[in-house]
Parts: sequence; structure tokens; C-alpha cells
Amino acid sequence: NTGSVTLRSSLYNSDGAITAVNGSSRITAGSASLTAVGTASYIGTSGQALGLSVGTLSASSGTGGAFLTQAGSLNLSNLTTTGDLSVTATTGDLTLGTMSYGSTNALSLTATTGSILAGNVTLSGTGQNSSINLTAANGIGTELAPIIVNGNAGNSVTATVTGTGSLYQ
Repeated sequence: NTGSVTLRSSLYNSDGAITAVNGSSRITAGSASLTAVGTASYIGTSGQALGLSVGTLSASSGTGGAFLTQAGSLNLSNLTTTGDLSVTATTGDLTLGTMSYGSTNALSLTATTGSILAGNVTLSGTGQNSSINLTAANGIGTELAPIIVNGNAGNSVTATVTGTGSLYQ
């Protein structure tokens, strides 16, 4: 995939949203920048994640969160939300970049058939009752580049390797 897509959703006196029409909807490009403006803005929903087939992703939303599903490997460049953040790569790897999510919300990263790889990032549970959930078939981090997780009291951190890979945290 080549080229880039930039989507910005903002409504006068309301919150923006970037959503999928249905389960087969997909944004296809080399890179994508998604911005939903407003306090309760959102990208995708927990019931219908926004489908992607991009190489690199930047995204920003409000308390409604960001729910994304990717076909292929994905470089998470810069993801910011004040709600839940959920990214699933149905095939390929997730390479982590800068990420922030709501202080009492969940971060969920899944590489169904691939690995979760460390970029230049530390995953942090910022508030009491926030959670970090990592699931990958072929491993989480590597021996030379482990995934760094900082949690606070009351945080839940779960890391699961479903295949033959290893866990480096």
C-alpha cells in the first residue's frame, strides 16, 4: 500500500467520530492520520472496530476511545485518546510507538498471528483501575528490545503469548 490518508472529524457544538460502515469497511493506504475532535469523540467502537490496511498509523480521539483492527503489520506511530485504546492486527506484527490512553481506561494490543514489538515506548497505566492487556502469537518484545511496562497501584497488567513465541518484559 502506498500514499497517505488524513481524516478529521469535527462537528460544531458536538463531538466527532470516525466509524466503519460495516465489518468489511477498511481504510487502505501506506499511512493514515485519524483525528476525531471533541471531549467524547471516538474512532471505531468496541462493537465495531475501524478496519485498516495501512503501514503506519497516527490517531487521536476523546473519551469515546479508539478501537482499530489492522490487516497486516502496523507501525503505531502516535496514538492518543482519553478513553480505551484497542488495536488488533489480525495478521502481522504491531510495532509500538507513542501511545496514551485514559487514566482509568484499558489499553489492549493484540497481534493474532504475529508479534508485539518494542518501538521507542514505555507502556504506562496512568491511573488506579487502568489496565494493560497484551496478546500475541509469536512473542511480546525481544531479548534485545523488551516491552517496558510501568504500572501503578491498582493497575492490571496481562501479557499472553498464544503460540511458540516468548515474552520479554
